[in-house]
Amino acid sequence: MKKQNKIHVKRVISLQDSTLVLGKSSGNVLHELTEKECVACGIDLAISPEDIAEQKNVEFTEIKLNRKTADPPISRASRISPDSMLLRLFDLFVDPGFTIQLLGVLLLSRFWSIFWPELVPRMQVLLTGLIVPSGPLLWMIRLIGGAESWTGNGWSTQLPTCLYARHSFGQATVASHWTDYTRTEIRLRNQTVQLRTRYVDRAVLILSSFPASLQRTFHEEQPFAIPLFAMSKTPTRTDVTLSLDGSISCTYEQILFDYMKDCTDELMAECEAFVRTVHKKKRWRQALLDAFQQHCIIGRDGDYVKCATDADRRVHAAMLAVLEIWFRWLIDTNRCAEETANERYMEVWAVILPETYPKPAGDSQGEFRVESLGTFLRFLNEQLATVRISDRFEQGSVAVVREVGSEKLLILHRELTVNALLDWAKARQVDCAFIDGRKSSEIPAKLQREWMTEAPDLFKTGGRDVTWKCGLVDSKHKVAALGLRLELLRRQLEAYQIPVDSALGQLVYPPESDAQPEFTESAIWEDFQELDL
Repeated sequence: MKKQNKIHVKRVISLQDSTLVLGKSSGNVLHELTEKECVACGIDLAISPEDIAEQKNVEFTEIKLNRKTADPPISRASRISPDSMLLRLFDLFVDPGFTIQLLGVLLLSRFWSIFWPELVPRMQVLLTGLIVPSGPLLWMIRLIGGAESWTGNGWSTQLPTCLYARHSFGQATVASHWTDYTRTEIRLRNQTVQLRTRYVDRAVLILSSFPASLQRTFHEEQPFAIPLFAMSKTPTRTDVTLSLDGSISCTYEQILFDYMKDCTDELMAECEAFVRTVHKKKRWRQALLDAFQQHCIIGRDGDYVKCATDADRRVHAAMLAVLEIWFRWLIDTNRCAEETANERYMEVWAVILPETYPKPAGDSQGEFRVESLGTFLRFLNEQLATVRISDRFEQGSVAVVREVGSEKLLILHRELTVNALLDWAKARQVDCAFIDGRKSSEIPAKLQREWMTEAPDLFKTGGRDVTWKCGLVDSKHKVAALGLRLELLRRQLEAYQIPVDSALGQLVYPPESDAQPEFTESAIWEDFQELDL
């Protein structure tokens, strides 16, 4: 009968909210115990690592990856900055929209454990057109993400921001083990043990040269990180994917980058101060969650609110909420003037969640522009004045009314409707400057997006994209369509004071029936019985 090796527990470690147990099972080789070995030793990993160490009468080590143990350390005096230079990050790259979304993802990654998995689904970023990352892109990811190496008493950790193919010393093949890329080393007596380190609340840039096997398992083994894939496609299709044109990061302001790079330590300390405040202060954490819930609202009905359930909207709501709290923190800590922060925040809002961005009030000419919702509704009222509307889209049809799910929609062919709107607007000398210089193929979606800034819940959308496709004639051949919720259309007509004396009005205000109820013989007999004659 084969004699089983006895397992000796030597140390219990707490690292990144994980419990690691070191021990010996044969010879003098020290290693991390597997789950089966932990069970064989009577170790319950569900309890705290301190209790496990006390039960086994062994040493307990807690490894904290924070600014205090980061290498190199930053002086305490540099943490306070009278004028926050972080706002200049918005001016680094040539395209402000790209910069805003990139900053939103990077800041969201620092609070990912707060949102995932209860509030938002898993997400990933696809940086298209990018093979080799630019210096400013890598610098920004490292700035927001924090330190990449830590050292402590008897241990050291490496968490690189950028993952790419590495070759072990003396080897021609690419390393395919996680400890070759990110690891924690524990020095115990005369031995050194290498452990895999998890990414928690960090964004990671993954290049195409990174081993494909590790790309596929990244989401399973690193659930609390947001991957930024610099490749043509992502290895998984199940997560929410935010696509950004990575080639934009190669065009940047050189003088600004050089100046900010010299202030890296101070800027990184400011980022860490913000992250630590939100994670540790209950009021800031609650403010972040409240802002997220507010940005998830897509409609109101009296005292009731309707929140978004689609994955794209919730991810973008989380991005905007983090940026909002960041601006509020800059104001609260006197790092930025309120006027400056508010101006920047409105720019951020318009890019990340344009469907809820509040349009400026008081513009009396706004209703006479083609991108105004009021103009579209006036056109629609005239267009449907003499049109018969049914539930079938036939030759010559302009609109149909159908129930989609639990909603009753007025559905129009988007491209045909927009073309008719433009002809109608030009004939009435409506301002059409909005379409100047735009490709004809992108005008319908751009106009719909503008209309949704005034009434975000009026149109049915296809998720993150405003485009919703419907099979008007044949269910197998779907086209881009405008689906207006009749329940909400009435309020918009009233808001713009549009007279509804057309077919549109009959849909929104169904006529009351003047016909008298038909009396049957049984009903008349029941009435006589109630009289008790």
